[in-house]
Amino acid sequence: MKKLPLIVVTALTTSALITAGQFPVRANEATVKITEISSISLDGEGSGEIATFHPGSKRIFATNGVKNAIDIFDISNVAAPKKVGSVSLAPYGNDVTSVAAGRDVVVAAVLVSEKFSATGAPTTPNGKLVVFDTNGKVLSSPDILGVLPDAVTFAPNGTTALVAIEASLVCAKDDPATTAKEDTDYSKASDPEGGVSIVDLSNPAAPVVKFAGFSQFNVAQMRAKGIALSSVVNSVAKDFEPELITAVDNTYAYVTIQEANAIGKLNIETASFESITRAFESKLSLTARDTSDRDSGAGPRNYANVVGASQPDAIAGFKIGSGHYFVTANEGDAREYTCLNDDLRGSSLKVDSRRFPTWSALSASAALGRAKVNPNIGDKDGDGDIDTIHLRGSNSMTMYRNGMVLWDSGDLLDQIQISAFGVANINGSHSLSSDKSTMNYVGQDRSDDKGSEPEGVAVGMVGDRRVAILGLERMTALVVFDITEPRSPVFQEWLQMLPAKATPAKDVK
Repeated sequence: MKKLPLIVVTALTTSALITAGQFPVRANEATVKITEISSISLDGEGSGEIATFHPGSKRIFATNGVKNAIDIFDISNVAAPKKVGSVSLAPYGNDVTSVAAGRDVVVAAVLVSEKFSATGAPTTPNGKLVVFDTNGKVLSSPDILGVLPDAVTFAPNGTTALVAIEASLVCAKDDPATTAKEDTDYSKASDPEGGVSIVDLSNPAAPVVKFAGFSQFNVAQMRAKGIALSSVVNSVAKDFEPELITAVDNTYAYVTIQEANAIGKLNIETASFESITRAFESKLSLTARDTSDRDSGAGPRNYANVVGASQPDAIAGFKIGSGHYFVTANEGDAREYTCLNDDLRGSSLKVDSRRFPTWSALSASAALGRAKVNPNIGDKDGDGDIDTIHLRGSNSMTMYRNGMVLWDSGDLLDQIQISAFGVANINGSHSLSSDKSTMNYVGQDRSDDKGSEPEGVAVGMVGDRRVAILGLERMTALVVFDITEPRSPVFQEWLQMLPAKATPAKDVK
């Protein structure tokens, strides 16, 4: 049975400075610790992916993809949480994608599925934002003016909801009346514009929705900044697919645009993006990386002219004085569609022989040959070959101030795993056996593709300490950092939620 653990983060007190790539990382000072105090039973795979807490009601609201619903849990007694209700989202759309708690209401983002004509041409309806009170009574369900709402959050005022409109590409289906392959033809696809919907919920029964898109930016501008656009792009507005949002105050929010390795600065009041910045790139000449699942456990190595494009997923921000700070979970992602696919392996690249004079060896499966790469960026001189290889994700967490990089965790996540589990067991993945009796773990299974896969991050205060908790999807782990001093975060704890080995399923939460 799938469970949602409830954890408490406590302040403690004790120092080591380690080198983990381009930035130093302080470790083992143990000022903060995570303790699990209880857990909540869920409906299985697809449930509990997103959860939010409403302090006033002492309730957790969690997505349930199995039933297309929001489940409500009372945790007024944290040692004995209980389910107290559920909100069906079936009347509003086909799939719940996110949930967030505001001041007096809770909102859920709902996808409305695409439709196809008799000839296979797709249409992509706008999504919905379902607004309800903490008891689950639905108050409104406005159209959010965009396709595929992927994430929702609130500005600090608790009445302004921000919805990331991912607007993913929808390829056509093959027309049965022709012999053509419409499903592989980008020109036949529906490629809606991404952006952010800004929803004023001052009156929850009558929300006011505005849309902030990217039409003011052009392809040449973005390429000059080193933004990773797709191979067929002719519109930044269509190419950008916003992932997650954090609002540092009621005026500004920052938005991850994952596939493009970019971060947008959003003016909430004017409903417009003021700037687009390239996200962090980790230089493998300085930061070692394990890039192969077939290297006999060789572990992290350095490479010249190779970078890990952070391609952040989650983002969490805060404000100190006039400074806008945020941290990102650098997962990495590709555009993978039948009509547009830029998910390639290193061995398929045509590289500059002067930059990579030993490419015959480097392109082997045990080196860079199996590494997932982006072929749409890295040709610096425009001669048709790759001068700098861009890997998917940087397997790290990055700290920013006003859009500028302050710090990155480098290869710390690999170092910790090597110390705890041995090099052969790093960057693995979990799967349940067919008879559901055993949780299997395959070490290094993801070294060629995003590593430990940092996907989620949350920031909060514990006493007088500011803490970031990084979630690693594939390793099923939480990593805790004290970020009270943003320029020199301190690693606190690694909490392995599932063992980094095969184990009986009954022993696993």
